[in-house]
Amino acid sequence: MDCLVTGKGGVFCTLNGHDGSKLWQFSEDNTQPSNKASSAEPLMNMYSARFIHDINGDGALDILAVQTLDSLGKETGVTLSGRILLVSGAEGRLLQTVATPMDQESYFCPQILVRPDGEELVVLGTGGYNSPGGLYVVPLLALGNAGEVKVLYQDQFKGVLSPAVLADINQDGSEDIIVATFNASVLAFDGLTFKLLWNYTFQQPSETFR
Repeated sequence: MDCLVTGKGGVFCTLNGHDGSKLWQFSEDNTQPSNKASSAEPLMNMYSARFIHDINGDGALDILAVQTLDSLGKETGVTLSGRILLVSGAEGRLLQTVATPMDQESYFCPQILVRPDGEELVVLGTGGYNSPGGLYVVPLLALGNAGEVKVLYQDQFKGVLSPAVLADINQDGSEDIIVATFNASVLAFDGLTFKLLWNYTFQQPSETFR
């Protein structure tokens, strides 16, 4: 099993699980396979990525990743925006990239919710410590279709940073979505209807990181 490595400053590569050698290093212009470091400008803040099933049919697990970019404007200062990436697990080649909902920054490790009929949905949180965000779901095979994005929750002050827990808590045969928001609320959503099942908010001033 290969190891997936992500981090700040554009760290995004895979390592051979047997000997630790680098298999590929992802780069911004990586439309072709590469097994060595890129000379391109580094990607910013590749915090979260995970292996998913083989999307491009090459027999290898592919990768779903979330990236936060920062840009400096003369009038606006530093602005943050997010992107969702599908990457070939065999070559490190970019398969698809789309903006996160509302272009919001994201530090959330994307989850895959599998429905009883086999449909795979991406569960994604956006926003930061002091910036608005939300919780969204979108079919994996329709990432580029904004009309397929379902809004589960939005917060105009703080984001959703902690990965969701997927578990069938209402015993209907489908995994549900339980997530802690940064403003210290814990919410549970029905995995079939996406309706809110319950919401618990801690009364004392607190924040949730994990």
